Amino acid sequence: MNLVKLEDISIVSTGQSAPQDLDAFSDNGVPFIRAGSLESLLNGASESDLELIEESKAKKYKLRLFPKNTIIFAKSGMSAKISRVYQLKGPCFVVSHLATIIPNEKVYANYLTYWLRYNPPSKLIENESYPSIKTSMIQKLEIVLPSLIEQRRVAAILDKADEIRQKRQQSIKKLDELLQSTFIDMFGDPITNPKGWEAKEMGSFCSFENGDRSSNYPNATEIQDSGIPFLSTKNIVKNSYNETKLNFITEEKFSELTRGKAKNGDILITLRGTLGAVCIFNSKHKLAFINAQMMIIRSDDIVMSNKFLHAILSFPTFQTYFSRIGQGAAVQQLTTKQFEKISIIVPSKFDQDLFLRKADYIQAQKVRLTSQLALFDALFLSLQQRVFNGTL
Repeated sequence: MNLVKLEDISIVSTGQSAPQDLDAFSDNGVPFIRAGSLESLLNGASESDLELIEESKAKKYKLRLFPKNTIIFAKSGMSAKISRVYQLKGPCFVVSHLATIIPNEKVYANYLTYWLRYNPPSKLIENESYPSIKTSMIQKLEIVLPSLIEQRRVAAILDKADEIRQKRQQSIKKLDELLQSTFIDMFGDPITNPKGWEAKEMGSFCSFENGDRSSNYPNATEIQDSGIPFLSTKNIVKNSYNETKLNFITEEKFSELTRGKAKNGDILITLRGTLGAVCIFNSKHKLAFINAQMMIIRSDDIVMSNKFLHAILSFPTFQTYFSRIGQGAAVQQLTTKQFEKISIIVPSKFDQDLFLRKADYIQAQKVRLTSQLALFDALFLSLQQRVFNGTL
């Protein structure tokens, strides 16, 4: 195998500044890819779902069209530290924050994409505080380059393995869509309430509890490696509780606090920064303390269970609503008073329970597929190691 510099097997450059005029984008044209687009594209979104620019507008802004199979990744900003490497499915315009690599005839594009994912460009960042990757460093990056025949063989193996992973991801996405469509079929949009359900203000059947903001609030020196979880907004991921990154406080510290003590089954929701991210707290720890950017909601079960209220608050149109009503110029936030006045549809308990039984079944299938996906991810990583270590 040969070691070659990336500049010898490709054209390395960057995208261009995004047009600032809103009328630059339309319903037709060529996709324009931003750094923020990479996550959704790598999760299966279509390039045609992105912002589109017509040819005449592209000429006006002197945008360069990058061909199919161009490889892109973020070269500046916090996104550069994540190393999301994407290969264009068709011609696209690309924002200036992204590095662009157009492979030449010496390298198979699929192979180069997998190599860059296994050897993330983020390792070229010189200053973690101000993440940026120089184009010159990308050009000088050394790539392990076997023969074209071997490149195609390796890429074919990884393509097949990745296809299995992608199918599992798509199945999980379909289950999320099924859950939403089930809700819509039964209750309609919870914001517009087209089915005319009785509605009540949350303050009439919910209690709200913020984190303890007194002098007892935990400081950095009181964070421990074990004890009672001290939750922050990072523990709510895609409207589900996530405890892969937990901080803790001691039981003694927890006992000093008067508010913000969550127990299993409580609803947790974010009030600052990320607005309205919501989950049901359910943990082996059974108790937790929330930080000052979050709030606990407890519903009167006679009117509505916490699980059904979570289904409403996590619905896409409600998530958009939270973003719209956020207050504050520098940092947007939601308040308890706002939640007290929010109108919530209140179907019969029979209908609520019927939906939750369907939701539990869908969730069980999602858990099963997610476990399979984790296994396939581990197998794919092992396969990558063998491929690029020359043992396959």
